[in-house]
Amino acid sequence: MVEEEVEIELQNLLQQLEANQNDHEYVLGRVNKLVEATEKTGLENDRIVELTAALYNGLNNYASSITCYQKLLSSNKATYSMKSLEQYGNVRAKFAVKNFLEESISGPETIKEMDVVIADFENLLKFGQTRERLSLMGSTYKRKMFVQQKMGVKQSVKSLKESISYYEKAASMSGFKDPYPLTNWLSLERLAMLLEGKPSITLIPLEARKALDELKSRCEKKLEEEKDYWAYANLATIQLTQLILGTPKVSLGEVKKSYNEVWKMAGNKGQKNAEIEHLEILSLIISNIKKSDSKELGKDIDELMEHLRASI
Repeated sequence: MVEEEVEIELQNLLQQLEANQNDHEYVLGRVNKLVEATEKTGLENDRIVELTAALYNGLNNYASSITCYQKLLSSNKATYSMKSLEQYGNVRAKFAVKNFLEESISGPETIKEMDVVIADFENLLKFGQTRERLSLMGSTYKRKMFVQQKMGVKQSVKSLKESISYYEKAASMSGFKDPYPLTNWLSLERLAMLLEGKPSITLIPLEARKALDELKSRCEKKLEEEKDYWAYANLATIQLTQLILGTPKVSLGEVKKSYNEVWKMAGNKGQKNAEIEHLEILSLIISNIKKSDSKELGKDIDELMEHLRASI
């Protein structure tokens, strides 16, 4: 066994995991064996540790993923990518929320960890503002807001606004062509407005709403040509956003159908759990909206969440 062979196998395992082509228990077992072998033979290098961290993250094994990233950051050669620094923060934020929900750590401890991650992302942004980093700031503030709402503290509103702001910056930087920050921004913006008693959709920029419609049309056109994973994944999140916006262009049944196609085609545990976590956050925000007609939206989100949970 040589370093290059290990790197190739880990890369293949990562691709198979993302394409849903291998049993997760098999992948975990194989990764553990490769880690043990490389540590014993001294073949371990930054690329191997980086790939291993990504695999553990995809397998929802956040503790092992964090250990790998920490090992990577203490490497003398430091040949790892900037993406690893970004994902190290993201995994820590996900792990903190997981531990909070499992009551392994307290609310204040979770917020403290979130603030450390936010400070790290702020330092990364000093090297350059990218869509990825702005989006990661948005998702970290979103998770912080979720924990704060669970704790019943007023600061959750500030965290929600910070999350919206970072997602909006990322969406604008992409020219509203990247579905991830655009859908997150519009979903959270809509719910924030409902929280403030502002139900009119016209308060959301028309340019952004038109961009959402255009992205949806592109996904549908792509799917007429071929079954493409990313087209299905983007269509599902766009339809979910339209459901939240209250546009008559989509039904819960259509959203479920799109997610079914996504999860049949691909997706690892980490990706699927992140989607369910997003729905949990949306559901919690909706539960705090006083307007009575938001209850129907809350029921739809909860139904979709339970449907997806049963599909993991």
